Amino acid sequence: MMKYPQIETGRPIHTQPYRWCKEALLIQITNGKSVLTRVCTKTNQDYYYQSQLLLNGKPIMQGSYPVCPTCCGLLARGYGIEKTDTPELEIIRDNINAEYKDIFTAVNRLRPLLGLLDSGYYVIADTELYPTAGDEHFFANVPDELTALSASCEDFWVADLSDVTTGVPSYIYPTQSNECLNIQHARTYLEKVGQENAPRAVAYYDKGFLCALLDGHHKAYACALLGIPLKSTVIIPVTALCHTPQKNRDTVYFADIALPVSDFPFLQPNTATDSENSIAFKTLYPVSGCIVSKITVGNYHNIPVSEKEMKLFCYPPIEAFSAFYAVDFGGMDITDENVARWLTGTVPYMYHSLHYALEFYEKMDLQKALIIARGLLTYYPTKYVFSFLLKNKMPETEQMMIDYLIDHDPSDEFWKMASSYWNES
Repeated sequence: MMKYPQIETGRPIHTQPYRWCKEALLIQITNGKSVLTRVCTKTNQDYYYQSQLLLNGKPIMQGSYPVCPTCCGLLARGYGIEKTDTPELEIIRDNINAEYKDIFTAVNRLRPLLGLLDSGYYVIADTELYPTAGDEHFFANVPDELTALSASCEDFWVADLSDVTTGVPSYIYPTQSNECLNIQHARTYLEKVGQENAPRAVAYYDKGFLCALLDGHHKAYACALLGIPLKSTVIIPVTALCHTPQKNRDTVYFADIALPVSDFPFLQPNTATDSENSIAFKTLYPVSGCIVSKITVGNYHNIPVSEKEMKLFCYPPIEAFSAFYAVDFGGMDITDENVARWLTGTVPYMYHSLHYALEFYEKMDLQKALIIARGLLTYYPTKYVFSFLLKNKMPETEQMMIDYLIDHDPSDEFWKMASSYWNES
C-alpha cells in the first residue's frame, strides 16, 4: 500500500536570538518522497566533496565543497527547474502568490512541495533574502560552470575583526534558466514585493549564506529593480549536531537555529569528546539523501540578464554583511551613543566594519549613515568619510565640517578636504 507523505508541525521557534528570521516553525516529514533531495560524494584527497541538489533526478544546483568551514565552495547552475516536470510546484504557485499571513499558513500552502523532501526534520522560516549571490551581481547572473563563491562558506572569516560569522540564509542561487524570465511579468510584482504581507518566494537553504531559489525568480527581479530584499519562506534542513560533554547536552542546528536534540529521536548524539575544546562536532554530510560514488557536474549555458535598471548597490556583499553580524550591527540601533561605544570599545578594528556600514547605509538609510560618519569623523577620520560628507551636502554635513575645522588646524592631513566643502562643484 502506498504511503503518502505526512507533515506534522511542531512548536513555533522563538526567533528573537536570530535576527535574520521573523518567524520559524519546526516540522517533521514522514514518508517523504525524496524527490527533492541532495546527493553527495565522500570527501576526496583534497578534502572536497561534490554535491547536487536534485529535483526529480535532475540537478538544480551543483557544487564542490571543502571540509574547511571558512573556505568557499565551487558552485554551478543546474539543468533548470522548469525542466524537472514537477507538478507540485504548479499546485502551490497560486497559494504562495497570495498574501502572506503567518508561518503556519505558509507551511500548509507548501505541503505538496514539502512532501517531495526526504523524511526528517526541517525548520520553515520567514525571512528576507538579498537577490544577489553575495557579490555585486544579480543572482541569476552567476557563472554556469563551477566557480568559487564566497557566500558558500559555512563560516565567513572577517579578517578585520579576527572573527567569523556563521552562515545564515542571506543570498539566493538560481535554479531556473534565464530564458524563462519574463521581464513584463516580473514588473507586475513591483507594487507587491515591498509590502509586509507580500507573496513570498520559496527557497531551500543550501549551505553557508546561500539558498537555492525554488520559486520566485520574477519576484526577485522586481526586488532588484527596487533595491529591496526578497521576502521568502525558506526550507532549512538539519545542518549539524553539537555535543557538549561538560553539560551532557546535544544540540541540533538548522543554520544557526539551535534546538535540543531530545526533540529529534532519529538522530544519535555524537558522544565523542574533544580534549582541547570539550566540544565535539558532527556535521551531517549529506543532511538527508544519500552518498554516491561519483557526481558529474555539467555546464548549462545561460544568457545574462541585464542589470542596467537594477539597484544592486543597495545590497551588502558578503564581506560587509559578515562584518555587520560580527559586530552585532543587525541587533543594535545605529545611534550616536552606540557608534561612540563601538569606536571606543575593546573590539579591534571596529572602525573598518563601520566603514563597511557607512558605505551600505549611504545607499539605504542616509540618516544612519550620518550618525556613523559623525562618529568616524570624531574618532577615526579617513578620506572615505570626508568623501561621503562632500557628496552629501546638507545642513548636518556642513555642521560636521565646521566642527572639524574648529577642532583642527591647517597642519591636519584632512584640512584641505574639509575646507573644500564650500568650493563650487
